[in-house]
Amino acid sequence: GTFSLMTVAASSLGFLVGSLTSGVDEAQTLGMALMVILMAVGIINPSGVDPSMKTPLIIELLKKFSPIGMAIEALCIAEYSGMDFAEGGKSWSFSDLPRMGGLALVRNGDQVIDALGLTTKTYESVMRNMATVSAINLLMSWVGLSWYGTKFINAKDTSSTD
Repeated sequence: GTFSLMTVAASSLGFLVGSLTSGVDEAQTLGMALMVILMAVGIINPSGVDPSMKTPLIIELLKKFSPIGMAIEALCIAEYSGMDFAEGGKSWSFSDLPRMGGLALVRNGDQVIDALGLTTKTYESVMRNMATVSAINLLMSWVGLSWYGTKFINAKDTSSTD
């Protein structure tokens, strides 16, 4: 479901860009630049987030409309929620832990979700947000086509009526 909805969200964004531009070259230029920006802001820092650090408002807004970012969040929440990394409750020692890296002291998936700053989100809420963004993009593309759509030239009828 996550990848299907992400595909719809990204496609609807493409429809929006195409409906607001006057030609293929402009749509490709704007679309590629926009997707690079949305990919960059949609990435979750694997080393975790510091909740005391304030993110600029423009970055927060871009994150809210990034289909890639929403898909990554949904996948992380779906994968790690309730996951237990311990082996059957056996006691462990520090020698059992990885020597370095992000999983050095992580014992369950909820710790990972907390470190990624996703504790306030649920899978359902992220998927609902992605569907909402898709609907907004489709509605705005309809408006864009209504106002800025391609103007077609009717061909002149050259057939004789005799």
